[in-house]
Formats: sequence, structure tokens, C-alpha cells
Amino acid sequence: MALAGREATAQPGIREVEALQEELAGLMSSLGRAHEKMARVAIEFAADDRTHELRAKVEELETQNLMLVLRNRDLEAENAELRGLLEVPDAGVEAIAQERDAALKEKEAALKTIKEMGENIAELLDLLKTYRVAAAACTCKAQSQPQGSSSSDHAQTQQRTPADSDDDRATIRQQARPAPIAPMSRAATPQAQPVASSSRTQLDPARRAPLTPAPSQEVVSTSSASSSQQTWDSPSSASRAMAVAKRLWYLEFTKPPSSAELQHGPIPFDILAEKLELSEDVQFEVSSLRAVHGYDTRIFARSDVAFVYEPVILEGPGPTASYFVGWTTPDGVESVRNWVAQTGDLQLFIWPIGETVGWRYIGLHSLSYEDMESKWPLLHPSEKQQLLEHLRVRNGPEMDAAKFRKEVRKGRLVQVCIQLESKGEMESEDFLREYGLLG
Repeated sequence: MALAGREATAQPGIREVEALQEELAGLMSSLGRAHEKMARVAIEFAADDRTHELRAKVEELETQNLMLVLRNRDLEAENAELRGLLEVPDAGVEAIAQERDAALKEKEAALKTIKEMGENIAELLDLLKTYRVAAAACTCKAQSQPQGSSSSDHAQTQQRTPADSDDDRATIRQQARPAPIAPMSRAATPQAQPVASSSRTQLDPARRAPLTPAPSQEVVSTSSASSSQQTWDSPSSASRAMAVAKRLWYLEFTKPPSSAELQHGPIPFDILAEKLELSEDVQFEVSSLRAVHGYDTRIFARSDVAFVYEPVILEGPGPTASYFVGWTTPDGVESVRNWVAQTGDLQLFIWPIGETVGWRYIGLHSLSYEDMESKWPLLHPSEKQQLLEHLRVRNGPEMDAAKFRKEVRKGRLVQVCIQLESKGEMESEDFLREYGLLG
């Protein structure tokens, strides 16, 4: 009875324990499910945050892309506008460009003028120094010489004063290397070379022109008093008169050489061509002289007649010291020397600088090549300036006068002198009468 009572008491306790175990198992199962659910919720939240971030980034990139597209469209529009402006010339832009180019040219011309003025001032100072040295030397010589010494010796002492400029002295030393004149090459060709002859022309006597001059021709002899001839014969400037009085070297641009004993003209070229029976080739060569560039003497000779276009004449001490002067490189001097040596007596016609009517006859002359030291340092600055102006007209405004001065002083451009010697007034008058050029 006692055991049955204990078993009956133990069974309710076991059932309570089992019930508690079952309840705990249910709680554990519920907690597991809750944990799984919480984990899923956490994963879902994390995925949502990443999605939001990615979406925000995508929206930002889309915004930037849209801005770039709009900017690209603006740039394309500006590019098209600029291309249109380039294709259509703008008058305002062209005017500004032209003004700029003109201003640059004016600046270059001004700089060149300033450079030339500086060289002129330097040459004036050198010349003043030379004159002072010459004056001092002449004063000392005058005090030591007898009273009866001639003024010509005194003038020649002045003339032999060396140049004080180093560049000029270098030029003088280098002048032993003479050079040719480019235009001479045309006259020195075999078909155009002059032939030595007597004072009479070699033109066909049967085809000579009548002795009476043409009505349009101005007849001038050594005794003529026409105004144009008086102007041609008169000194061109006070410097020439002073130079003649002092027997110094000087340049002549518009007057005949002092060697000319007879002067006649101007004679239009068509009359000369008719009277002298010049061939078409000769007429072409003579007419082409004015188009020859360079710094030398433009001369053409055929048979015993020569034409010299706008010569620069160098006058020096003595009654016969007249030269056609020019400047050229040292390379071709021998050809000029040979050409001059082969020329005989020539009937000379010159077209002076500034002439507008025709050629002027200066008589029968013989030519000889003259080697001499450079006279550039002895020339007056005004004569140098006039020479440069003449050369600029001949060669065009692009000629560099400063470069010409420098090359002359350094000896890269060499002085070329052809001496003139008159063969007599009577022979010259005979030529004029023979071909109807003198009444």
C-alpha cells in the first residue's frame, strides 16, 4: 500500500517535468524562428541601404552626363559659329591687319632711317677729323714752304690725306681687287663687243642720214646758249664749285663729265636710231639699260657708239680726271678690264639722271680701266646720301642702304672706275655733221 502511494505521488511530478520540457522546447523553437526572422530582416535592411546608395550614385552620374551633353552641344554651336566667321572675311579684321602691317613697315623704315642717320653722323665726325688733320698738316707745310709754292700742290697735299676711319682704311687696302659691272656683261658678249676704230663711224656710208637735223631735235653745240644747255653745263651745287676750286674728288649726277669738249642734245632716241641706222637688237639693248639693277655703270657699246644710262661721274684733280664710277663684287673685275681694253674710240651718248627728253652727246672718247684706291672716305656726306637715293630709285625701296655702306667700307663692294679721255672737239663735230645730228 505504501509503494502504491509513492508511485501515485511520483507520476504527477513527472508529468509536470515533461510539460515543462515541452514548453521549453517550444520556447527554444520560437526563439530560433525569431532569430532567423531577425536575420532575414537585417539582411533585407542592409540590401535596401546598398540599393539606395547605388541609386543615388546612378542619379548623380546621370546628372553629370546630362551636363556634359549640354556642354558638348554648346561647344558644337560655338565651333560652327567660329567656322562661319573664318569662312566669311571680316572687313574690320582685315583693316586692322593692314594697319598693323603698315605700322610695322613704318617702324622698319624709321629704324633704317635712324641707322643711316647714325652712320651719317659717324662719317661727318670722321670727315671733320680728317679735315682738321689736313688743315694742321697744310698749315705746317705752308709755314715751312717758300712763299712761291703753288696752290695746286697744297690742294693735292690735302687730297692725299688718308681716311681716319678704320673701316675706310680697310676698304682702301682692299681696293686692289677690282670688280666688274654686271650690265657690262651684255655689252661684252661676242656679238655686242665694241671694235676699235678711227674717229669716223663704221656705219654704212650709203645709209647715212641727211645733214639737216630733224625739226623736233634740239641743236646744241659748244657755243649754244639755250636754257636747257646752260642748266646742264652749270655747276650742280655749291659743293661742286668748291670741289673744283680745291681740286678735290666729288661725284656728279646730272652734269656732263669735265672731259667733254663738246656737248649736244637732248636727242630723242627714235631720232638717234633713225640717223645712226641702229638695228632692232641694238635698240632693244639700249632700251633695256634702264631696267638693269645693281650699283655699277649701265653701258652698252656696239661698233664705235656707246650709250651710258644715268651714269654717276667721279671728278678728281686735273682737267681730265673724269670717270664713270660704280660698285660691284670683286669676282668679275677681269672681265670688265678686258672689255675696256678691247674698246676703241667711242662716240659717247649719256642719259643723265633726271633727264626726260633724250640722249646727250658728249663727244668722241677713249675709255681705260683705272685702278685706284677707294674714294668713298673722301666724298662729302651729301654726295653719299644723293648716291644712295639714286641707287634706291634704281633698285627699289627694298634696297638696304646701311648694308651698301658697310659692304663698301669692308671691301665686299669694290669701286670700279672707267676713265674718260676726249679725243678732240673737231672729230666730235665731224661725227654730228656726218649723220645729220648737227646743223
